[in-house]
Amino acid sequence: MSLPPALTEAVDEVARAGRLLVGLDFDGTLAPFDRDPAQARALPGAVDAIRSLAGAGTRAAEGTAVALVSGRSLEALTEVAGLSGLPLDRLVLVGSHGLETRWPDGSVEPVELSEAERSALAEAVARLDRLAEAGPAGAWVGRKPLSATLHTRAVPDAAQAEELENRARRASEGLPGVEVLPGKRVVELTVRRGDKGRALAVLRKRFRTDSVFYAGDDATDERAFAALRPGHGDLGVHVGDGETAAQFRVPGIADVPEVLARLAGAR
Repeated sequence: MSLPPALTEAVDEVARAGRLLVGLDFDGTLAPFDRDPAQARALPGAVDAIRSLAGAGTRAAEGTAVALVSGRSLEALTEVAGLSGLPLDRLVLVGSHGLETRWPDGSVEPVELSEAERSALAEAVARLDRLAEAGPAGAWVGRKPLSATLHTRAVPDAAQAEELENRARRASEGLPGVEVLPGKRVVELTVRRGDKGRALAVLRKRFRTDSVFYAGDDATDERAFAALRPGHGDLGVHVGDGETAAQFRVPGIADVPEVLARLAGAR
């Protein structure tokens, strides 16, 4: 892909910010989806650009903070980011849609659950486990500190996967404080709603950034796009199809390395 002139101009403009925050979703943005999420890896071109943006001593890294903002648990995000070759000592990792944070020095902000949240989460896990066990082959349940997620990407029959997802959404009924988070081929039941927009606001304040660049592909990234301030120099890029609040979009994940390379080069 050759970037459209309007997007190229917008990337060059945000690159001129004195202090820039670069926020990036992981799955579906930096890394192709994998039936086994533990096997997902960021595309090499994206890794190279991020190393330039976040690497010690590079011109692009001056005044630049880079954060991965993911729905994965912090533990899972740290593992796949490291295995992808990303510089963990230069990145902020934000997991669970903004509820968990690991700073570049390795320090982690812990998550504390109330007794009511623990009880509701245990029941949510049990309900999804029962659905997966009785459902079609390929369905499985992942656990995070604050949520449980039914995955259907490996279910070969699309109709069966959709029906299972509908049942998983209904599994939240009667569980106090449990919400359903949207996603692609996943249904997540959480006892505390994360918000990528709020996560960006925290990072913006901490790093005292002048502008924010954010790229993402999923429904949960829309809160991040909605939190951007295009009139003040922020830039959002949506990856793939679907309605979005981002100013620009690229067709797919294969185009993301070019966008990031342009940003790093202009930076």
